[in-house]
Amino acid sequence: MKKYLSSLLLIFLLISTASAGTIRITDPLDGYEYTVYHVTENGTEYIGDYTTNDTLILNSAYNYQITVKPNVVSLTSDPFQGVKWFQAYLPFILSFALVGCVVVGLFLIWRRGAKL
Repeated sequence: MKKYLSSLLLIFLLISTASAGTIRITDPLDGYEYTVYHVTENGTEYIGDYTTNDTLILNSAYNYQITVKPNVVSLTSDPFQGVKWFQAYLPFILSFALVGCVVVGLFLIWRRGAKL
């Protein structure tokens, strides 16, 4: 038990807080909008909205709150944006299709009683 407690204590001692600095926002699909607030004693102060390829320089002496919300993307009004989304998610779609084919194939082999 002491071994686990000493390991846990070591982990807590090694964990440090992150400090603010230069943050580069890179979102090739422009799918998200980042809103930054400066947290003060009286509440929050709005800093700004940031999207694709913005650079944000924050003072590490202050606390910040960053919220992320999806951007509205109309794939029908901008077909090139739709092509970019399709290219970005095509590997995931093909991976799920491959896993589905393997599962169905193994089920059919099992169902027919074939010996592997």
